[in-house]
Amino acid sequence: MKKDHVFLGAIATSYGGTFISYGPIYLCHILILVSFALWIFSRKPNIAFFKNKNTTLYLFPILLAIWYSLSMLWAIEPATSVKYLFYIGTGVTITLSIVEYATCQKKLSKLIGFTGIIVALEMIVSLLELLGVCRWPISPYSPLVSNFGRTYKLDSAYSSEIVEHLHTIPTGFHWNPNNTAVAILMCIPFFLFNKNWILKVVGFGLGAFLVVSGNSRMALITLALLLVAGVFYLRPRVRNFTLAAGFVIVGVTAAVSIVQKNIVYEKVSEAVASVEAMISNEHRNISSISVRRNLTENSKGALIDSWGMGVGGGNSVVIQKNKGLLDQKTLSQHNFWIELLVEGGVVFFLGFIGWISHMVFRLSNIYRKQTYELKWIAGASSLSLIVFSFGCLSMSSAIYFMPMWILFGISIATINISKERVIAQKAVSSA
Repeated sequence: MKKDHVFLGAIATSYGGTFISYGPIYLCHILILVSFALWIFSRKPNIAFFKNKNTTLYLFPILLAIWYSLSMLWAIEPATSVKYLFYIGTGVTITLSIVEYATCQKKLSKLIGFTGIIVALEMIVSLLELLGVCRWPISPYSPLVSNFGRTYKLDSAYSSEIVEHLHTIPTGFHWNPNNTAVAILMCIPFFLFNKNWILKVVGFGLGAFLVVSGNSRMALITLALLLVAGVFYLRPRVRNFTLAAGFVIVGVTAAVSIVQKNIVYEKVSEAVASVEAMISNEHRNISSISVRRNLTENSKGALIDSWGMGVGGGNSVVIQKNKGLLDQKTLSQHNFWIELLVEGGVVFFLGFIGWISHMVFRLSNIYRKQTYELKWIAGASSLSLIVFSFGCLSMSSAIYFMPMWILFGISIATINISKERVIAQKAVSSA
């Protein structure tokens, strides 16, 4: 087996995360270590790491790891920060290794293709779970999960209706239904921008179906955002026609739904109610929205007490324990951006937003101005970053969500390759 295949396998299995694992040990951990060892032993002593990269975007993940390492000095529980730092270290390694590997469009496409195999497999598994045909063994709702060092999550106290619902809710490879929905949402742009019409139609259709079937309100809102944002990547004439047709379809659907009060009406009403609950002060009933509001309120004072520097990696959980829990069990922040703000501090939080925004801007420019094959990867990556930025609001935490780190790596690598081609073209023109 070629060392390239070991690395590509490491990235592909990183997307799957827990899908092949025992307890906290994942297959991707092993493949990353093997790949890293092969890379080290094959390097020449005079070749520097990240030599000749055309952007400095890869420096932010390094700064992220350094900042969270320093935050252990003022963290409430340094031991919790050490565990959190392992998560960040794994993610940063994934991102930087993609940047180092994908130095040309051919390698980048190969990496996306390898990872796409696991994406397709997860979507098929999720569909089979939804249809009640089977359940992935390493799923919280699989009776086999205890054989893999994990806990079976179907409580005997649940009502028969809840058990029936959980038996068919798709968890795919990402353990949590919300995480699976976000992972699929992030992959949909790569199907939409693909030149292969079969992949485009089947990938989008199946992905959208799985997201809608997952019943995550935030995922539904993010899917709608994906569709609206995706329209602006179309050519002007097609975009104008699509917008006009979209307004007509939405108008007719809304009118029929309001009159008949069908499933579309119910899902939209639930989504609107969720948004209202998030911004309203009337949220004291114990529901998922009220719990999230309670978590956010518990974190406000901790951020102020830290003078905006953050409470340290992973320590938002400690804050929740100390402040009191509305439902007596939820500890994770359940809002990735609030988690970054509370744990990393104001400066780091703003830097993270600026970094992602800058990548979206650069990738969008590549998509609009370039004509070569890298164009579709740039468009898909920029839209996927936008989708993740909203979709992650439905997750308990995204710091160990490896599709995010893979996307960061692909985005930076795409910008590097594009910049290199621009430099090469200028050199030819001036010669």
